Amino acid sequence: MDFKKLIFVSGKGGTGKTTLSLILARHLALKGKKTLFVELASRSSAQSLLMETSAPQYNPSPTSFGFDWSIMEGRDCLIEYISSFTGVEKFTQKLFDTHVLKTLVNVAPGLNDLSILGKLTSSMREHGPAFEYDHVVVDAHSTGSFHSLIKAPGILAKSVSSGPLKLQSEGIDQVLKDPQLVQYFFVGLFESLPMDELEDTMGTFGEEYQEAISILMNKKIPLEKSESSNDIWKNFLEKQIQAEKVQKARAKDLWNQVYYENIIVRPLSEYLISQQGEWLRPL
Repeated sequence: MDFKKLIFVSGKGGTGKTTLSLILARHLALKGKKTLFVELASRSSAQSLLMETSAPQYNPSPTSFGFDWSIMEGRDCLIEYISSFTGVEKFTQKLFDTHVLKTLVNVAPGLNDLSILGKLTSSMREHGPAFEYDHVVVDAHSTGSFHSLIKAPGILAKSVSSGPLKLQSEGIDQVLKDPQLVQYFFVGLFESLPMDELEDTMGTFGEEYQEAISILMNKKIPLEKSESSNDIWKNFLEKQIQAEKVQKARAKDLWNQVYYENIIVRPLSEYLISQQGEWLRPL
């Protein structure tokens, strides 16, 4: 697979989104690519999986697996952006601690989202502080919140008549819709509820992003017919096997670019430590 410079990973909670993001970052690092793994949160979900003693900070730090690691919130991105013009970061931080600016950042529609996306797309737009990586893998929000994040620049561009905010919003929106620069993975399971949410997500994103989207099914633990004499257990397994077959057929019918991986079966340590080859397999 040809991985793009900026890679977002989203999906319903519990589908393996963070695990997949880490595996992808490690995969690219093993290929000799300068890779950054980014969490969009106030608290890290990946720290325990990486067995790191120190929590990530806004400024990227190296991991023992060959990729750098960062955690981003809108306020930090905005402070860095403004500091790049003022040249005084401490002054900018104090400015943001004032009641007026705290209120502005909290209530301004889409400003936090725009700040994060502005940082992630800065090198591709050649605007703002340097952010040079071959690949940036983003462990993004779950699908509903992620949709709001990605749509924020386009909405802001239409709501502002002119000026720098409009220009920057348009530039970010243009990058996010460019399949040569940005890639979106949506993670699901072969179960009815995650599949329903995936289908809704594809409809929500519509034609604007379709070329950049791939579906990755986190394959369930293989179910085999039991030789047990317990009829209740045998019937349960047979129903689960049939249900998974139905969802696999549904996935093939709905989307062209569908991949799968046995993330649940194979331990994360195997992916992070081993020198693996290509690991995303077409369904």
